[in-house]
Amino acid sequence: MIARPGRIGSGFALLFLLVCMVWGGNAHAQGREVVITVEPNQSIRAIAEQYLGDPNLWEDILRANELTSPDQVRPGTKLKIPVKAITDANNNVNKSTELIQEATRAGAKMFAADEIQAAIDFREQAIVHRKAGEWSECTSLAKQSIQHAQTALNASVKQQDVASEAVLHFKRGSVQSRKPSDNTWYERQVKDSFVEKEKVRTLSNSYAEILFKNNSRIQLQENSQALIQSMRENRLTNSEQASVSLIEGDVLALLGGGKATEAFDFQVEGVETEINSQAFRVNKSTEAASFANYQGELAIAAAGSRVVLEENQGSVVRRNQAPSEPQNLLPTPELVTPANGTELYDTEGELVWNGVDGAGSYKIEIAEDAQFSRILHTAKQRSTSFPIPDDLTNGAYYWRVLAYTPDNLAGRMGRGASFSIILDENPPFLVVHSPEDGILVTSDSIQVNGATEPEATVRVAGHSANVNPAGEYNLVIGLMPGDNVIAIVATDRAGNETVIERTVKLVREGEIVITFDPSLPTLGTNRFVATGGALAISGTTTPQCNLAFKSITGGFEIHTQSDADGRFQASLPLLTEADEFSVTVTTQTGATHQENFTAEVDTEPPVISFTRPIPVSVANSSLEIHGTLSGGEKLTLNGKPLTVMSGEFIATVELSKGKNALRFEAVDDARNVGIQEAEVLYDPDAPSITGSRVNPRTANGGERVEITIECKDPGGLVKAAPFKVHIGDFTYQGVLLLNEAGTAYTGSFQVPQNKSGAVQLDEVTLTDRLGNAKTFTF
Repeated sequence: MIARPGRIGSGFALLFLLVCMVWGGNAHAQGREVVITVEPNQSIRAIAEQYLGDPNLWEDILRANELTSPDQVRPGTKLKIPVKAITDANNNVNKSTELIQEATRAGAKMFAADEIQAAIDFREQAIVHRKAGEWSECTSLAKQSIQHAQTALNASVKQQDVASEAVLHFKRGSVQSRKPSDNTWYERQVKDSFVEKEKVRTLSNSYAEILFKNNSRIQLQENSQALIQSMRENRLTNSEQASVSLIEGDVLALLGGGKATEAFDFQVEGVETEINSQAFRVNKSTEAASFANYQGELAIAAAGSRVVLEENQGSVVRRNQAPSEPQNLLPTPELVTPANGTELYDTEGELVWNGVDGAGSYKIEIAEDAQFSRILHTAKQRSTSFPIPDDLTNGAYYWRVLAYTPDNLAGRMGRGASFSIILDENPPFLVVHSPEDGILVTSDSIQVNGATEPEATVRVAGHSANVNPAGEYNLVIGLMPGDNVIAIVATDRAGNETVIERTVKLVREGEIVITFDPSLPTLGTNRFVATGGALAISGTTTPQCNLAFKSITGGFEIHTQSDADGRFQASLPLLTEADEFSVTVTTQTGATHQENFTAEVDTEPPVISFTRPIPVSVANSSLEIHGTLSGGEKLTLNGKPLTVMSGEFIATVELSKGKNALRFEAVDDARNVGIQEAEVLYDPDAPSITGSRVNPRTANGGERVEITIECKDPGGLVKAAPFKVHIGDFTYQGVLLLNEAGTAYTGSFQVPQNKSGAVQLDEVTLTDRLGNAKTFTF
């Protein structure tokens, strides 16, 4: 029965009220503020995802309720959620951020600096208002930011000649920069980019490597300052140019790229340079500038004079003077210790090298890489040794030394050498193959063998064992009558030790002991348990002996022998639920020893029961299962052990989305197994629509309109789905019913005689059996 607009039948009133409640409760789709009561096991992130579509917006919910910590959100807490306000603010701030980033990548900081700065300022103001819970103000400011960012982007992409890229590739200590528009210096981080006319400096004990787009690099040593004059990329010619000016300090330039259309200009006040070199170093002070060329040619001119530096040549240009004549650079100092590839187990040693004739000082560089791009430590000194820094952690390091002339001209750069720091506090790997622990022997000596880490040493009972390159060791030691506790000690190169002990019992002729394997299921001393019609008995005794197992209950005997290690095993038939046996051991000399034992049959598996039924499907990812265990010693869930106390257990399961298989397995002393299995569907998502039909699509008045919504949900759907349509100014709200197959909602309504036009399906709300709901608009 379909109710006409303005009239609701008495039989339909209750259903209509429930539909309205469900329809109105979906705040995310409707865009209104809602008030909810926090349910048990419902986290603030889950609430943010359910109502705001993003679990990371949980802080906004706290702000809306003047809360400061997620701990204040507890079951029963009432929360108001301004859904539309928060969502609009979040979406506009995100869009503003994306546009600012896109405009910046397009060169907006150069070509539309005012617009992009305005966009940044408005975005920062929007974020301030958002953190204060003022979402309307946040949305308004974010939209202004979007407008300025879009304007900046449009202006930038029109440019043909754009700014190229230079980034801070690596840093140590404090690296700062200042743009032309800045009044102060700002700390920079790795991967930060630089713009034209930006100054970069390093402070004491600091280092920076700047990487240009064509893979050229400049390395600023401590207390250095450079100006990035220009970085240009022509999109038509696919060429790049960069110009850097050294203001003060020490810079190493390593030029890359390789294109004929690319150029790199390095400027020093009062000196003109022509660069056809791939590697050179410049050191500038107030009195002089020193140039050291390592690869290719480097021409320098000053005071009307010009010189060309060939490979491994240098020159000094003093203030207002001509360059000195090219001189060969000092050779690379010979590195003495640690030798290349040395492994160090502490940082107590020193780096030592041989002195170079004519050197006034030396510069030490320690880096993470063989290319010396990621330099961790530098030092300049007169002595030929340097303590290894104690802040080096586990890993490989590379070091080299440059010799400087008294006038500060840097010498040749060698490849350097490597060493590894192994701050090893882990004991070495150690395995003992022989002897087995608790073994009985009759010989006065025994061979001990096994494996350890290569290059580790092994001592057995205080004696050094032979260790081959693979780490295998062996040693024969003497034994005393009775128990012999043998200590096997492995020591690695860092001095760490692993100790394993083995107990070997020497039983001379006439001394007989029977030891049953501790892994046998027992109910006590010499009381064994079997699960079927036979008992598999095993253990150790005197080697090479005869064993006779006699059934006191059944009167039969079974015979076996112990091997060279004293091991024995036998299968004994069981005639009753509790049988008695005796075992007699006879040595080769005729000595005997007898012991009695019993065997009981247990075929009943443990019983696993659940005090609460395991649900077939849930909407929460965490499921708590309560149950009991009867007759079992060990209980596992999907292979993981569970704690059982007084026969009861509680298992908390974190479910994955979709179907989750649960397998409970219990084992008793007799190794009987009890199993319970279940499958739980974790469905946190609302239903989805796979298709929709409205027939007819146009109404002339008076006809019946049929609506079909095809949908799916893994956990099943509720019976009714509220919907809303309009025809012109006429609006109709009704309910669709689920078909028997559970795959579609259908329903119809009568169009008033005086209403005509296109039939527009506005919205429909789908809810699954777990309460997940979503309103779809069309």
